[in-house]
Amino acid sequence: MERISEEIKSLLKDFYELMGMKISVFDLEGNELAYYPDKYNPFCERVRSNSELDKECMLCDKKAMEKCLKTGEPCIYSCHAGLYECWIPLNSIDGISGFMTLGQIKRQDISVDEIINYLKPFGVGDSEDIKKDLSHLITVGEEKIKASAHILSACVSYSSLKEFVGGGNKTLKHSIERYIKENLNGDLSVDNLERVFRISRVSLYGLFNEYFSTTPAEFVKSKRLYHAKKLILTTDMPISKVAEECGIGDYNYFSKLFKKEFNVSPRQLKKDKLLKNDK
Repeated sequence: MERISEEIKSLLKDFYELMGMKISVFDLEGNELAYYPDKYNPFCERVRSNSELDKECMLCDKKAMEKCLKTGEPCIYSCHAGLYECWIPLNSIDGISGFMTLGQIKRQDISVDEIINYLKPFGVGDSEDIKKDLSHLITVGEEKIKASAHILSACVSYSSLKEFVGGGNKTLKHSIERYIKENLNGDLSVDNLERVFRISRVSLYGLFNEYFSTTPAEFVKSKRLYHAKKLILTTDMPISKVAEECGIGDYNYFSKLFKKEFNVSPRQLKKDKLLKNDK
């Protein structure tokens, strides 16, 4: 992620104003690229002023990033100082391009005294200082954080594709075309395309209508059939194998679609090719 769009920056501010949770954007190396409202609240500033505790903070971040990279899903965890944080992967066609985080949220099930007792040995402030710092943090349960992460992930999905992968619907169009071409024998259902490209069904249908003047299903069917025709004409692959390679496992259904598209059955096309080659 070379840059952060104004759209994303505005989203950070709006999300904070709505939910009261600090929100940040990180690259894949863990560098904080943008945040709102401040880099650290008074409590975290106090904790990170101690080198030993700062190392624990960074270790928590590292573990959360690694889990996101492994699962591709948001990671909610309790940091060493007793605060909730949530890392949200920014998914694109080329994989995870970065992270958004919700953080520095006081847990409902940990008391202020427990946090004070944890920090006492490190000498980062007296009880009153720590209580004052903690009073500025919101207290939210894990379920609300999960819901917030889900909404935020949906909000940034389109922007992450548009801004981080290359900019705009034209780039998304080419990415979809490439994905379909490279996965003709895979799951190219509307549901799966929505998941892979992180866009809504309405947006997906709108994009296909704008750039291809057809529906996703018709576009995929056409690509599969023309690829099948190419395989029949250029290889010795059995028709049943051709059907599988093109993602249409039912041979009879494949033959029906093929004949409707090309006015000849796949078996007859293969016979015609062999007769022509024998001449």
